[in-house]
Amino acid sequence: MVNGLLISSETVKLLIEYGVYVAIIIVCMIAIGVCKSRAKRQLKPQSVKAACVKAKKFAEKAQGLDETKLLLLGTSRLLKVKSKVENAAWAAFQVVEEKKDIIFEGISGALEGAANNLMKEVDSGFITKAEYDNVMKATISTLDEVIAKLDKMLEK
Repeated sequence: MVNGLLISSETVKLLIEYGVYVAIIIVCMIAIGVCKSRAKRQLKPQSVKAACVKAKKFAEKAQGLDETKLLLLGTSRLLKVKSKVENAAWAAFQVVEEKKDIIFEGISGALEGAANNLMKEVDSGFITKAEYDNVMKATISTLDEVIAKLDKMLEK
């Protein structure tokens, strides 16, 4: 008997268990809402530019590897640059999906092409210093072009 009511201990345990389940569901719904709002914030042209600038800075930092570091870290640096370029391309594709913008379609295509070039070099296995420098210069120039297009578009 609990508070004058005839409730068995099994019923109390069941109610507590259901209460825990409800609390878990509410926490998950809040987490999903936070993730959705964060994803929507990333669908702006400014976020594409920020992702491109971040990728360019990392590519410039990774460009100055000497021969011994290139043997050890070359492939992993290419993969990291490719990942950052793909993140920028994903953000651009999301803007294309949302706004149906032709300019962003070209930007996302250019970024995807740069990521594919990086992946070709990674897939080829061993990479020489000259190949590494060429692919990094090409990636940086592509990112420069994309950032310039984004700057012109954001000025309007």
